[in-house]
Amino acid sequence: EIIPLFLSVNGKTKKVLVMDCDNTLWGGILGEDGFDGIKMDKSSVPGKIFHEIQHILLNLKNQGVLLAICSKNNLEDVENVFNNHPEIVLKSEDFVIKKVNWKDKASNLKEISKDLNLGIDSIVFVDDSNFEIGLINSKIPEIETLLVPTNLTEYPSKFYELKNFFLKPNMSQEDSLKTKMYLDETKRKESVNAFSSIDDYLSSLGLELSVFWNDTSKLSRSSQLTQKTNQFNLTTKRYTEQEILKMIESANFDVGIFSLKDSYGDYGLTGMVIIKNINDNKCEIDSFMLSCRVLGRNVEYVFFDEIVKKMIESNRKELFGIFVKSKKNFQVEDFYDKLGFSV
Repeated sequence: EIIPLFLSVNGKTKKVLVMDCDNTLWGGILGEDGFDGIKMDKSSVPGKIFHEIQHILLNLKNQGVLLAICSKNNLEDVENVFNNHPEIVLKSEDFVIKKVNWKDKASNLKEISKDLNLGIDSIVFVDDSNFEIGLINSKIPEIETLLVPTNLTEYPSKFYELKNFFLKPNMSQEDSLKTKMYLDETKRKESVNAFSSIDDYLSSLGLELSVFWNDTSKLSRSSQLTQKTNQFNLTTKRYTEQEILKMIESANFDVGIFSLKDSYGDYGLTGMVIIKNINDNKCEIDSFMLSCRVLGRNVEYVFFDEIVKKMIESNRKELFGIFVKSKKNFQVEDFYDKLGFSV
């Protein structure tokens, strides 16, 4: 009971739940039993178990867990089930990505990680096949796996245990909208080919950044960003809500968080900085991070301009930045160099 809480505040929670379809999301094999033969209804013995599993998944999705599909099937047949089956609880738009093909599942899971720009260790994979689970455990041990139990009555309880990997001590507005945000991002990626350069594409988005300084109403999301952000994170320090509240209330710190939106939708609160005031003249960047959802848009430079404005308003002349290397933040090791900092 305690371990998931420690994992959560130290940035170790999982983010993506990838499901097989046949005998995992529904009973039976779609390619053999057909559209009308698969089971997920409340009236049959195997069907009601899968009906319950789908409700658990929908609840996880509404809490900010990203759902995905990795199944050896025909995509058209699977989409037909999600869009038209009278007993289905989940719909096609509840999943941020679907890898429905005949490739090996290890390759598909690696592609899901890459497409979502999330670490491979942020994935949990569920399948009914000993072979597929064994393949993933062997080839990608960073992925947590769950084998659908032979005794299906144990399936819901096993799934409830799985929920601990996604435990969050607090919920933010971004959590409830996360699936929509990732689907909006898919639309952005589809439109990028219409432009001759990335600068033209970024200009077309109409990006709008809003910065909030020392705002206690943003505590939940501020804490989440420190606990979950790994790639664009200069120091990877983790903070609880109470710790951030103390910083906001202290004259020794300034906490800034920004929201971003464009013509496709709202990214939500996706970047944060914690500035430590050393004295009346000097300050130091304790933490600087961006969600992976807004990488590649150059918003980090616009945000940094806002930080400099804040320092000028406070009559501080010197700003120090720190980079602490981790296993995942290599892409920002030269960030301060790009900004013109002296080492």
